Order: sequence, then C-alpha cells, then structure tokens
Amino acid sequence: MPKVNNPHDIFFRKSFSVKKVALGYLKEFLDKEIIQELDLDQYLELQSDSFINDDLVDQYADLVYKSRFRKKKSSRAKYKHLYICILFEHKSYPVKFPYRQLLSYQIGAWNKIQEQKEPLQIILPIIVYHGHKKWQHKPMIDHFHVPNEHFRRFLPIFDYVLTDLSKVSDERILQLRDNAMLLNALMALKYARNVKYVEQHLARILAYSDKYFNTEPGMNYFHVLFVYINETIQLDSKKIYEIMTTLPKEIKEASLSTYQQFVNKGIEQGIEQGIEQGIEQGIEQGIEQGIEQGIEQGERKKAIQAVKKMLIDNFPDETIIKYLDVSEKFIDEVRLSIKQK
Repeated sequence: MPKVNNPHDIFFRKSFSVKKVALGYLKEFLDKEIIQELDLDQYLELQSDSFINDDLVDQYADLVYKSRFRKKKSSRAKYKHLYICILFEHKSYPVKFPYRQLLSYQIGAWNKIQEQKEPLQIILPIIVYHGHKKWQHKPMIDHFHVPNEHFRRFLPIFDYVLTDLSKVSDERILQLRDNAMLLNALMALKYARNVKYVEQHLARILAYSDKYFNTEPGMNYFHVLFVYINETIQLDSKKIYEIMTTLPKEIKEASLSTYQQFVNKGIEQGIEQGIEQGIEQGIEQGIEQGIEQGIEQGERKKAIQAVKKMLIDNFPDETIIKYLDVSEKFIDEVRLSIKQK
C-alpha cells in the first residue's frame, strides 16, 4: 500500500472533522456542567481557520469548532458564542508544561478574533492524547512556586480538558455503538502502535463499522480508517490478509475490498512511474520504437515486482491472476526467477 505521511494527523483531522464524531466526543467527554450550558445539538460549526502557530505545529494537530451558550435572558448577545478547540497530541510522550503552549495557542486565537473585529470569546482547549506514557494533568498553579495567595493574581490561571485514551477503557468506548465512527476512531487511536492488540482484536477496533457502509461518505471514512490502521502497525501482506479473513462478513468484505484497492493503487503508481521512465528514455533516443519499448519495459518491470511480492507473501495463484490481471505462465516465470536467486 502507498506510504502515508503523518498518518496520525490525517486520521485525527478526517475523524473529528465529521460533525457527528465531534459532537459525540464532546457529549461523552466534557463535564455535564459544561454540556448543560452549551447548545451543541443546535449549533456546532467546524471553522475553516486553524489557531495553531509555528511553535505548536510539530506538537499538535488542531480542529476548531464554534458553538454557543444556551439562551438566557441575562446573557448579552455579543458574548453568546465560544470556541471549542480540539487539539491532538500524537507523540509517544506527554508535554511537561502544556499550559505554556495552550496559552500561546489561545493568544493566537484571540488575535485572529480581534482582527475579524469580533468580541473576544471563551476558548475551550481540549487535548486528545494517545501516547504510551501517562499524561500528568496538574493544575497550572502547581507548576509554580506561589508563596501565598497574594501572588496568585499574577498567574494566568486556566485549565484544559484532557482525554488520555490509555485511561479510557475499551468497554466505555465500545458502548458508543450508536456513533460507530467515533467508536472506531477512538479504538484506532488508542491502539495505533500496539501491533499485538491489532492482530488479536481488529474486530473490536472495527466494531459496528458496517453501520455506515450504506453511504458514500461512510465508505470513504472506512477507507481512511483502514489505511490508518495499516500504516501504524505495518504488518506484512500475508498477515493482514489472514487477520481480515477472521472479521464478520460485511466488515471482512469491505476490508478486503479496501485493501485491494490500495494495493492496486500502489501497483498503478509504480507502473505509471515505469511508463514515465520509458517515455523519457524513448524521447532521449528520439525514436518512436524506443518510447514503445520503454513503456512496455516499465509495465512489465512493475508487474514482475507486484507478482513477486504476492508470491513471497504466499498469495494463491488464482488471487494474483484475479487482482493483477496476469497469466499463469507469467506467474510461473516470476516464481522461477525467485528460485534461481
């Protein structure tokens, strides 16, 4: 399958950009006292702007949603909104003093808000963490030496919401079956680096995913989910194939189909590169025959590489013929070339 750069960032953004996923997450992990004050069901909008700055770009991926407080007679209209900023920490270690980075983030956000000539609003920072090491969520004041109460007023005291997925039980996540995308996203993030768990419990990570197969956006999301899992565990083709065959029927079919699509895509990219090289060689020779030969050689070379990989991974001949559209004779020739080495 083609290599994906920054798979954690991409998967996080793809997942939490889905409004239903973000809404489900907020309702599950925000304090009830906060949920009661917000009108999330009626108003939750994904913002196009990112408030992240250069100091945080390597540390966090972020998504910004805008919501509003529930209508109250005493509330002033211009202060009815707030920004919910979901930040994703994808390193394998926690940040020692996240408040410094979060404060920088909030200041950047308020600067942008003022540039748009809007009144300043509350920013609710959320960190979703999926590293191995325990994240110490301490009050900001605990990071400072404060001799007495008179010095507290010189500190910009605030807090953030933390979801440390290592502390969230599988049972709690699996209860989110009515929001299968959120369930799958959290399970995939939680076990992104745990090859053994994925090998043994892929069905749990993909649980209830067949609930959203009936829509094109749903299937597109499943493709993103499946590629993310494959990218983060890096199993060989044979092992992935064996695991997929143990999945429930509909999920197994979708997984096999998705896997083959991306295998084919990788092969096609290789063939295209071979064709381009062939064309370049032909142009350099200045002969039409050279172009044709270059194309044929590029296609054949990449086809040989694809068949060789599937033979090494012990795929049956009929599977190779079906998906690579090659002859049995061609497979025998490649097999013979492997034995001769």
